Parts: sequence; structure tokens; C-alpha cells
Amino acid sequence: MLRFIFNFFLFGILFYLIYLFFPEAFQTLVSWANHTYEFFKDLFMQLSARIQASRGDHSLPQQTLGSMVFMPYLLAKRG
Repeated sequence: MLRFIFNFFLFGILFYLIYLFFPEAFQTLVSWANHTYEFFKDLFMQLSARIQASRGDHSLPQQTLGSMVFMPYLLAKRG
């Protein structure tokens, strides 16, 4: 655990020094990280859309959900 904390601070200082002395290189690193994040986000969104499309839309319509919420209230009011 101590090694993890040490490495965390070490890499923090390293990236701060890159930011301070080599701003162009730091901007390149940030853009690479952003592109990687966007790639995996798009990949996840496409996979989840394919899974949802293959399962079909079995969810209840919004109107049915609303009536299910108020059904106990209506039954309690009658009784």
C-alpha cells in the first residue's frame, strides 16, 4: 500500500514537471488520453446499444409505469 502511495505522488510530480517545463508534450499526452477515453466510451455505447437492440424493447410504456405508481393510492382511497 505504501508503494502505491509513493508511486501516486511520484507520477503526480512527474506529470506536473512535464506540464511546467514541456507544455506541448503535456498537451499531447492529454490529447492522447482524451482520444483513448472517447474511443472506449464510444465502444461501450455501441456495445450497450447492440445488446439492448438484440434483447428487444421489453420495458413498460411510460403511461403504464405512471398508473402502477398511483394504483396503491387509489386502492387505499377506496377501502
